[in-house]
Amino acid sequence: MERVSIDCYVCTSINGSNKVCEDKFERNLDTFHMIERNCQYGYFKGTHCIKLKGTKEDGTHILVRHCSDANWGSHCGDIRYLDHSMEERIIGCLESCDFDGCNSAPPTRPSSLFLCLLSLALTFLLHLSL
Repeated sequence: MERVSIDCYVCTSINGSNKVCEDKFERNLDTFHMIERNCQYGYFKGTHCIKLKGTKEDGTHILVRHCSDANWGSHCGDIRYLDHSMEERIIGCLESCDFDGCNSAPPTRPSSLFLCLLSLALTFLLHLSL
């Protein structure tokens, strides 16, 4: 059985140069043309989408959405990668995912701080009603 490639958003923004690629990224007609169907990563079929956002050592802000043939994981901090045989260092976040179009927007999960505050507020209201 032949392996099917993933569809990923593919775009780059350097210092905000590509506004439709930047966050808040929205799936709409302005971004539809950025979907790369059956994404290729070099000679290999893409299996994961990635989003890399951060600041390079020279202060340049960079945001890259692309595909990969492997799971790069998801983490924030000091990220090193090769760019045209040159190692680049970025302080930022890398996200990797494995379903079509998953590298579009930041996750919409509630933050742990929000959930903690909500829990405290509900506990307080419950004690007031007793």
